[in-house]
Parts: sequence; structure tokens; C-alpha cells
Amino acid sequence: LIHGVLKDYNLKIQMIGTFQGENLAVAIATVEALQRNGVFITDESIIKGAECTKHIGRMEIFGFNPVLLLDGAHNIAAISTLKDGIKKDFVFRKLILVIGILSDKNIDEMLEIITSVADLVIVTKSSNERACNPVVLKDKVLKAGFKKEIIAKENLNDAIAYAKSV
Repeated sequence: LIHGVLKDYNLKIQMIGTFQGENLAVAIATVEALQRNGVFITDESIIKGAECTKHIGRMEIFGFNPVLLLDGAHNIAAISTLKDGIKKDFVFRKLILVIGILSDKNIDEMLEIITSVADLVIVTKSSNERACNPVVLKDKVLKAGFKKEIIAKENLNDAIAYAKSV
């Protein structure tokens, strides 16, 4: 339930994550501001827009048994939101983190934040030329204070396959 200035909205969305309610509230506030300034937007359009909205690669479940969650968090704010979402929105016995980060990002701080929820970290790299080498990333995970198992895999497919096998 979103409490707008003009009315309340009972909307259903496809996206997961507690933060999506906040995002939806901002979208509703924007729509209502447009409406108050003479832009005609129907309730049906608002409902359909909320129901149809997808954010591919953001808290996206792309597999089950085990649950596979994809998130393209690429900065401190996004990785913090991801960590909070994992803690608030999921129940798990064991969290396996498959992670690759671009070399020009704030890797050390990002790893400090996200590895705190993991039981196993699998470092890898994407095909992006700016991707951090998995061996370097593994060393940075250790330096971030992670004391559990860390595995390095050269490519994402191998990393995901390994995660599914444990």
C-alpha cells in the first residue's frame, strides 16, 4: 500500500526487495506531481505501469533449487541495498556469494559490506575488459576480513556451476 498525496494505491509489483516499495513510492509521488500540474495519467496506467515494471539484473531470481539471485550492484549504495535486501527478504541456511567486480570500482569497501552475509565466496570475472582478476579479487576478500572459504573461478559460468554443486 502506497500512501500518495492524492490517494492511496494498492499495487502489486513483480520486483523483489524491500527497497522496491520505496522506489514505487517515489514513482507515485512523481506521477502525482505531474497530475497536479495538469498531466492526465489514469489510475489504470499507474496500476499497469507498476505491475509491468521490471529491473533486469536487480534482485532478480534466475533459478531455483538452489535459488539463484542476480544483482548488478556496482557501487557502495547498491551493494549496501543488496546486503540489506538479502538479510530482510530471504531466509537461507547457507549463502553462496558469486561475485565479480570491475577494477575501477571501490572493491575493498564493496567486499567488506557484502561478504559479511556470505558463508562461501566464489570470486570470478565477467567478460568486461575492466573486470578485476579473480586471483586479485580473492586476495581482496581475504583482506576484507572474510574468514570462511573463498574459491576463485576464471569465468562466470564455471563460478555458477561450482556454486550449484556445493
